[in-house]
Amino acid sequence: MARHFLLQTSDIKSISKEFGLEPTGSEYIDAGDANTSCLLTTSNSRYVLTVLSGRDNSAIQSSIQDPAQLARTLVTVSEHGILVAPPLKTVTDSFYTTWNEKNVIIKPFIEGECSEHFPIELLEEAGALLARIHLVPAPADVVKGRQLFHYSYLDDVADAATAEELDWWKTNLNNTDYVEKSPIPRGLVHGDFWADNIIVTPDRELAVIDWENSSIGSFVYDIAWCLPSLVKSENGYSIDVDRARLFLRGYESVRPLTPEERALLGDALLRASAVISLGRFRKHYVLAPDPSRHDPAKYGKYKEMISIGREARSLRLETLQWSLRPETLAWSLSLRSRT
Repeated sequence: MARHFLLQTSDIKSISKEFGLEPTGSEYIDAGDANTSCLLTTSNSRYVLTVLSGRDNSAIQSSIQDPAQLARTLVTVSEHGILVAPPLKTVTDSFYTTWNEKNVIIKPFIEGECSEHFPIELLEEAGALLARIHLVPAPADVVKGRQLFHYSYLDDVADAATAEELDWWKTNLNNTDYVEKSPIPRGLVHGDFWADNIIVTPDRELAVIDWENSSIGSFVYDIAWCLPSLVKSENGYSIDVDRARLFLRGYESVRPLTPEERALLGDALLRASAVISLGRFRKHYVLAPDPSRHDPAKYGKYKEMISIGREARSLRLETLQWSLRPETLAWSLSLRSRT
């Protein structure tokens, strides 16, 4: 994860001791955006120490910074058969401790691999896994609305983006605003079910990490959010229709989509693509316009999401060969006309 804080060896040992651990080694983990994490090695296992930074580098609401809430969510999904790494408890029976006024958690390290291009042979299983997450009863204190977009972020990028880019974001975010307000099924969502948050274990099981964006939200928007990662083409600039079919087939083998959700999928994907591309641009060109702090190859990646967004609506009907009743299509169009 991003390195927002510099932990000394003495800090790591002191924090670990509170969890009853005695690390023999540690190293930073370079992934993610908001938090700082280290891989800890002990005499018989490995763990991940994470400092919850409270930073917001995205274009959605900031991630969970209440470690007790995060822990309860992880425990709940684990009890329902989802492979995750629930936080350890301290020697005083707490799920977290503090360091420099920041909350710190430690979780077991899950052995396995992540890849930017998710294995096609596991796409149906991944779809089924997301559906199983959506069926988990949400803990009572899980927040609502984390998927909502901050329109103020458009002002943040106004001076840095081209007029064409700014117009594309404004137009498509305004035109798809109804997606977040639609009366469709909602419940526990992961919020960032991307390929780099799904670990393929040595036994070929799928484990899910980075639950900081979990919340009560729209299931179809949670699906749309992950499609640009899991079913993108090799070049990253379009959706691979065959991969999309596999993923959605797996999802519907566990939780069939309602006709209304199917009608919204294209616009939900368009909205997700616009939010992600704007978030990437805001991060790399406004919040931290310093190539030395990020992989330079990621600087132009916001354009991938714009390209995917431009083809998103075709996924509603023709591409995935879903049948829509006329009244369902009329329902979707009527919602759009109200915004």
